[in-house]
Order: sequence, then structure tokens, then C-alpha cells
Amino acid sequence: MEFIKRHYEKIIMSVVLLCLLGAAVWLPKMISDAREQINQRAGGEPPAKPWKPVDFSVQSNALAALQTPFSVQLAGGIPPEYHNLFNPVTWKMITTNASPGGPPQVVYQKIYKEGPEALVVKDIRPLYLTVAFDRTAGTGYYFFFQKMSGKKNALYLHVKDVAKVGGQAVFTLLGIKGAPENPTEFQVQMLDTQEITTVTPQLPFQKIDGYAADLSYPPEPNLSLKNKRVGDTFTLAGETYKVVAISKNDVRVQATSNDKQTTINWSGTPAP
Repeated sequence: MEFIKRHYEKIIMSVVLLCLLGAAVWLPKMISDAREQINQRAGGEPPAKPWKPVDFSVQSNALAALQTPFSVQLAGGIPPEYHNLFNPVTWKMITTNASPGGPPQVVYQKIYKEGPEALVVKDIRPLYLTVAFDRTAGTGYYFFFQKMSGKKNALYLHVKDVAKVGGQAVFTLLGIKGAPENPTEFQVQMLDTQEITTVTPQLPFQKIDGYAADLSYPPEPNLSLKNKRVGDTFTLAGETYKVVAISKNDVRVQATSNDKQTTINWSGTPAP
């Protein structure tokens, strides 16, 4: 123990020197092993790991919503989804008969549209121009001429005569076939189109010469607008309108105050 007490500093110093010597010997070996591991890892790819998909549905839905911005309808539409911010609805008092012969009944009705835009075409019918043989009389022949399904005009003609209605020439009797007292066929020429056609005792000549329309006006259900033809006039909401054209698909009316025209289409099926 006396030796240790005298030389303990040297003993401690020796132990420290031995540790340092061991570290000096072990450190190059550790560096060499680390370098070898680095070289091995640098020469190959890291093990593949599957990527977990990221959910972008919220962002995608937000972008899709931006492409179709929300639209606000402030006027118009189809009742009852009718927007009145810039187009207020009018309430109108209408007098109707609850039953035939009964007392009148007053009701209040919402009016979404007024004027020609509110017109409804209930039916459109063709009007015919007709030339029909009636009978033989002496050396001539009686025909019926009817324009636009209106009044029938009786006309007495000989061959080569020109038929006139109201002072206007309408057709010419060019010739006949069969016995003069009992013809089987007549040849006539329509003077408006120069068309040559035939008329027999059984089959008249007929073509569409115009149309007539039945209209209704929901804001005034008691207003009669039946059998309207080109040139007819009527009044809606204090304004006078004239029928300027009727086809098999629509009716066109014109305001007399400013000549504005409105076309009312027809579905092709008679409305109830």
C-alpha cells in the first residue's frame, strides 16, 4: 500500500496512456469499417417503399366548384319558381261565372306575364281554297268557289270563261272531258299561280290558302280570341294588336303603337 501511495499519480497516468493507446489502435479499425459500409450502401439503391397516396379530393371539389359559379336568378322563371326582384307579380281581379246562369264570382289571380308574351295558341286550322263542280245548266256549268274556308260563291261558266269573285279573276275553265251535258272532268287554271289542275264531279280542287287560330289569354280568361285570321285585331291590357301572320306552327302579332312583333309558338296539339 505504501508503494501505491507513493506512485499513484504514475499509476493513473499509466492507465490513461494505456487507454489512449487502445483508442489509437481501435480508431483506424472503426474508420475502415465505416468507410466499407458507406461504399457498400453507395453502390446500390435503397429498398423501395410504397408511397402512401395523398387525398386531394377536397381541393379537387373546390376547383370544380369554381369552374361552375353559382348563378342567382333575380327575374323571370317558370311559376311557381318565379323570381320577382326586378319583375313583380301583379294581382288581378277576375270575374267568372261559377256555374251557367249562376251569379258572377270574383277571384284574385297572380299574373306572371301580360301582353302578347302571355298569349297561348290553343289550335291552328288550315283554311282551304276550293273549286268544286256543282251541276250542268244549259250550255254552261255551275261551280262553287270558296276562299279560305269562307263564303261559297256560285259561278256560272262556259268553256274559256274566266271566273271572277268580287271583281277579281280567280280561275279559267280551260276545257272539259266527256259528253258536254255530262262531263267527267274539267280542266281549270288557277290565275294566282298559273297552276293547271283538274276538277271532277266527285273530287274538287283544294289547297291550303291560309290558317285560322284559336288563342287564349290567361290574365283575362273571359276574353274570346277564337278563329283569328290574318288582319284581325284585338286588345290586351289596353294595347291593340293585329294578327300579321299565321303558319301551321305559330302565330305572329304586332302592336299597333310601336309595330313590335311577337311570335307565339304552337306545339301542334290542340290545347284543352
